[in-house]
Amino acid sequence: MRHTLDISGLLGRGLRDRDLEAEGLIVAEGRLMVERLLSSHGPELLGVYATGETAARLLPLVAGRCPLEALSEGELSALAGYPFHRGVIAVARRPPAKEATALLEELLVAGKPPLLLLPETRDQENLGALVRSAAVLGVGAILLGPTCGDFLSRRVARVSMGAAFEMPHVRLASPSDLTAYRSAGYALTAAVLDASAIDAADWNPRGPRILALGAEYEGLGAEWLRECDESVRIDMAPGPDSLNVAAAGAILLWRLCTAIARNGPLG
Repeated sequence: MRHTLDISGLLGRGLRDRDLEAEGLIVAEGRLMVERLLSSHGPELLGVYATGETAARLLPLVAGRCPLEALSEGELSALAGYPFHRGVIAVARRPPAKEATALLEELLVAGKPPLLLLPETRDQENLGALVRSAAVLGVGAILLGPTCGDFLSRRVARVSMGAAFEMPHVRLASPSDLTAYRSAGYALTAAVLDASAIDAADWNPRGPRILALGAEYEGLGAEWLRECDESVRIDMAPGPDSLNVAAAGAILLWRLCTAIARNGPLG
């Protein structure tokens, strides 16, 4: 079998996410995920590898943009380096990273939609779940901190149901990168565990807004909290000390996006 750019050699080694990141590759597994990747506009497609029936179904979507190879289950498992490929694998080149100011220009054209800031979300399942919630609730882009997890890892892509392929995102070098967003009219809200914060049930955000969620255990670092204009909390029953960050994020994003839709983008 012939594989463009020796993808068979790269994948056959069972590369981990950090290795795929270093190689500049995205890997999608399963028909739904591959269809989302094929329908997205950013990544450059390098190859699709599928069992015969699935390959025939994907032929119109591939449309000659990259090699499409029909393989047996055994061949596909050997190519992937593991058996859990769900009958199809697609490989693409990662798009060039956006600059924070370039993304801001796009957001200004889009009417300053709500944004999600994740300075230090390292757990890939939490990150994927947050990406999925952000996508379905109408978040315009996700701002990542320097230590946030890999946005385009296989697990993030899988948990987000492919939303990571389409969600605009940028990695900030430090909190100072938020200055341009503040100058453009964005206010920042920090999600915290603090009785003095605004109760989420009473939170009625207006105007362009960024919701900041902290790390799974430590919460938001002091350097990020200093950038925030207000803080919001979710009241909980006695017992467990907090919600999982992905669950808390979904609640607060729903509150943010529905309030912005009700109040209008400029409040």
